[in-house]
Amino acid sequence: MLANAPHQTCPGGGQAHVLGQLQQLSPNVIVVYGNHHSAHNREVLWLLQHFQVIHRLNIVLSYPPDDKGNFQYLMQDVTYLPRVTFLALYVMNEGHAFGARSCHVLRLCTGIRKLSMVLLTCRNFEAQSTCPSGCICDQPTNWKIEKLSLNCLQEVEITGLKGADHEVAFLERLFNWAGVLKKLRITFDHTVSKSKAKELCQRLSSTARPETLMEF
Repeated sequence: MLANAPHQTCPGGGQAHVLGQLQQLSPNVIVVYGNHHSAHNREVLWLLQHFQVIHRLNIVLSYPPDDKGNFQYLMQDVTYLPRVTFLALYVMNEGHAFGARSCHVLRLCTGIRKLSMVLLTCRNFEAQSTCPSGCICDQPTNWKIEKLSLNCLQEVEITGLKGADHEVAFLERLFNWAGVLKKLRITFDHTVSKSKAKELCQRLSSTARPETLMEF
C-alpha cells in the first residue's frame, strides 16, 4: 500500500507526491562517470525520493568503457536512498574497480537484510582485467578503512565473480561491515578455472566470520 505524503518539486519544476511504501523499483541506471555533468542521476534520485520504504531496490552502476581520465565523477548527486530490505546491485564496471562506488550505495542503505550483487561481464574483459595505471575508479581509497555498519545484513549473493584483486578486496571489507552475516553464496564467472575458484574459496573462507555459511 502506498501512503500519502507531501509534495516535492520535480526536475522540470512541477510537483509530485511523495509516496510511502513500494514492493520493488528499478530506477534505471546510475551513471558513475561521464564526459560532462548530466541531469540523469538527479532524475533517478528524484524518482527514489518519492518513496520512504522499498522492499526490493534494483540499481545498476554503469561505468563508461573508455579510460576515465577525462571523465567527471557523477555520483555526488546520489545522496539519498529509501529504507530498503533487499538491494540488488548490478555492476557494469568494464573491468574497473567498483568498491568505492558500491560503498557509496551501501552507505545510503545500511538497514538492508539481503544484498545481491551481479558483476556483469564487460565486452572485453581479457583486455580490461586490471585498471590502467593511475585510473581514478578506486578513488578515494578511504572506503577500504571505513567503519561501515551493515548490522542487519544477513544474506549476500555474488554472481559473476572473476577473482580480480579489487573484487576480493571489496568482499573482505564487506565481511567486516556485515557483523551478523549468516549466508554468503558466490557464483563464479564462466571464465574462472577450477583451480582459480578453489584458491578464491580458500582465501574468502579464511577471512569470513566462522558463523557465516558459505556456498560456492
